[in-house]
Amino acid sequence: PHPSQRDMRNLVKIFIDDLFVQVDLFENCDKDFRIKAAARQVKLVDRLVSSKRHYMVTHLSDVEGTEGPQAGRDSRTPMFVLVWEAIKPTLTAATEHRLNLDLVPLRINIDQDAAEFMADFFGATSANTPAATNPMSTTSTTTSTTTTVRPRQRSSAPTNAPDNDLYFQSVTISQINLKIDYKPKHVDYKGLSRGEYVQLVNFCTLEAVQLKLPSVTLNGCKGLEQLGGKVVEAYMPYVSSSEILMLLVGFQPLRAVKNITSSTVNLVVLPVQSYQKDKALFIGIKKGITEFAKTVAVEMVDLTATASSGVQTVCETLREKTGPSAPVTVGIHPQQKMGKAPTGPAGNSAASSSTRQPATALEGLSQAYTSLSKGLRSSMNILVRIPTEAEETGEGIVRHTVLRALPAAALSPVIGALEAMTTTMQGIHNHIDPIHKNEMDHIYKSN
Repeated sequence: PHPSQRDMRNLVKIFIDDLFVQVDLFENCDKDFRIKAAARQVKLVDRLVSSKRHYMVTHLSDVEGTEGPQAGRDSRTPMFVLVWEAIKPTLTAATEHRLNLDLVPLRINIDQDAAEFMADFFGATSANTPAATNPMSTTSTTTSTTTTVRPRQRSSAPTNAPDNDLYFQSVTISQINLKIDYKPKHVDYKGLSRGEYVQLVNFCTLEAVQLKLPSVTLNGCKGLEQLGGKVVEAYMPYVSSSEILMLLVGFQPLRAVKNITSSTVNLVVLPVQSYQKDKALFIGIKKGITEFAKTVAVEMVDLTATASSGVQTVCETLREKTGPSAPVTVGIHPQQKMGKAPTGPAGNSAASSSTRQPATALEGLSQAYTSLSKGLRSSMNILVRIPTEAEETGEGIVRHTVLRALPAAALSPVIGALEAMTTTMQGIHNHIDPIHKNEMDHIYKSN
């Protein structure tokens, strides 16, 4: 067999657990067939080299969900249930279809590179896919492995249909609750000037943004393309009305204000609820104060970690721009010379600091000490080894080489100190809120 020409380093994997498919076939009635599909778990896993995100799509777990409609799901509940029915108004009429889709709350975690990868893939697929034909021709191989099959002798499909497009009599999609993280990397200003306002999302990172899309019912859709267009058209008003709010809430300082304000309100609400329930006023006051103190501590720690990580990114960029030339770069990780993100603590980019978060405050202090030490060693290596290598290779005056290396030597311990602060704050956050560590493990790839 010929070797695959696909790039196996950049891909998105789909995992489906406990898939259930039931196919019922009918005769001498208004139904042609009925397919019911359900799965306990569906995951899209990001395997792109340039992306540090892990799970692109998965269910919103109970630990991540909040109270109310955004809460997670019972582990026994299927992640999706799809019911597809084909009916015939008369025995000689063309087949019409009905779809019903139920979804549990979803966790969306996407890097911009992965989003563009998926858009390019499905764009190329739709351009090369012929028009849909009789759906039973695509499920004939599935029925042999389904849980329940009711075979019968089917008559041939009617040939008086005007075309091969599927006609959907009705399509119903349940309410969709989403929790979204999105990491932008660049903005297409030319597209923005052409009116592609979706590019506004690429101006800031979205973190833990919650979005609720209501249930929709569509009627009279001819073909999958028209169906997809109507679904987008139905949801667009809700997304557009929430877009600016999503951008603001996804901006961490404003999100911190929102969370602290909510916990402040609970200082009054929780005691009142506790008193109304069992006359335990002081228990409600204690819960309100505890929640308020925890929220304030977590948000302040997060703001500090975000600020130090941002300054670290700027310092790393300056070190790369002002440091020694490639042949004599010392203190920069070898993988960085090859255009890859370094993985060591000293040369680690700020963007990857979330991939190895400490679980406790003590572990955060340990990682902080390691980062600070390696930053200082990196600075010493630059000052000691570059003049020696310059003399051996005859690159010019040693003093000039040292001056050229001074910016990188000065920035290396600063970068180490900033990374130390970031890991310390992350350790404190995860110590206060252990659930946060599990959530970060799902969002980011591990080293």
